[in-house]
Amino acid sequence: MYRRLFLLILALLVPVAVSAQSAPPPEIEVALADVNTRLGTSYTLNDLDNWSWAEQIFNDASLGCPQPDMAYAQVVTRGYVITLTIDDQIFDYRAPTGSGTVAFCAVTSTAESTPEPAVGGTWEYTAVAGRFNPYLAWSPSGNALAVSGVADEAGAATGLILVYNPDDLEALPTSISLEQPVTALHYVSSSDGVALLTGGGMGQVALTPVEPVLGEPLNMHFEQFGATVTAVAISPDGSTIASANASFNDPSLSELFAIHLWSAATGEFIRSIEVTAPITSLAFSPVGTELAAGTVEGTLLLVNYEAGEAAETGTSTTATGDVITVVSYSDDGSLLAVGTETTVTVWDVTDPQNLSTVHTFTTDAPIRALAFTPDGAALAAAGGDPSAPDAATSAIRVWDLVSGDVSATLRGHTDAVNGLAFSPDGTRLASISFDGTLRVWEFGAVG
Repeated sequence: MYRRLFLLILALLVPVAVSAQSAPPPEIEVALADVNTRLGTSYTLNDLDNWSWAEQIFNDASLGCPQPDMAYAQVVTRGYVITLTIDDQIFDYRAPTGSGTVAFCAVTSTAESTPEPAVGGTWEYTAVAGRFNPYLAWSPSGNALAVSGVADEAGAATGLILVYNPDDLEALPTSISLEQPVTALHYVSSSDGVALLTGGGMGQVALTPVEPVLGEPLNMHFEQFGATVTAVAISPDGSTIASANASFNDPSLSELFAIHLWSAATGEFIRSIEVTAPITSLAFSPVGTELAAGTVEGTLLLVNYEAGEAAETGTSTTATGDVITVVSYSDDGSLLAVGTETTVTVWDVTDPQNLSTVHTFTTDAPIRALAFTPDGAALAAAGGDPSAPDAATSAIRVWDLVSGDVSATLRGHTDAVNGLAFSPDGTRLASISFDGTLRVWEFGAVG
């Protein structure tokens, strides 16, 4: 008798699957509505790759998915396990039976069975919160990684750039100190050597020689644009620098909406290209005379920078009007990736007058960074919300651009990722985060 009683008690302490009813419970639609809210989509059950549900008996009210700092009634509870599969992601929900409510449990990747790149190195620094975002750039030789967004002891933004050696995990970074907090960062290679192209928190745009020796910065000479520099880029021939300033979407500062062009040889101001909304991101095409620019109103601009003309091509490319957060070209100039909120669109731009969509990807977090592999066969994307740090939404995804599938999901950052860069040989990916870490992921061969 006591043995039977013991077995009965044990059974109540272990989740038990209950046969599914013939009709799906309404909680499935509640879970799907939550997924659509997270992704900014409008999926129906028919659109999903797969979905399932099962009723179970759990030993407490957490339904097998306890949340941190939450207390649960220690009573046997009936509930549903609901899974919704979209692209490479499986969304796991729990719901008390007949409640009409759901609790999000977790999201996992169906690509996790694929061997993931190893972390080849992690460096920690004191990151600046707020608008002085962290940035990174990989040197043309692949022997150095430059990082900005560094704070002083009081947590204030500095003009310090830390330069790390990705081949020596024990080496301390060298430092370059500039006059203003660095708000945009790129490496530039020319016949004269290697320089860092930077934008500053008080409007400064500068070229600082770093190889073969550290030299004095060449500052862009036109002082009218004093607002924070939000983006810088340099033309493929190294002759022209483009920059954009923050204007906080204030119509009275519409002169700051413009794209400003500078001579990289002399620092002299060339011209401004007028646009109708603040610029968020810039990227020169590696071929031709096109400069891609994203705006806060969701318009993609393709600028003929030699002619000084901007053509709006993007209202059809970003139908939601979401802010374009980042633009990035493939090394051969044939593809342009555009990030808007939780969507990445890859465009074929071989004919700038007739863009065509190659792929559209969705994520569960705002996109902040994009990077093509050098051969253009894969694209890395990452982001998150610095005001709500979350390891799950700070994952980096790498998409195979032939199949359109996720080839790797890289987890480790605990806050939003603001920068990505592949090494010149494509075997490593660097990422930088508001969590105060620079990570280097070892791929072997990518793409």
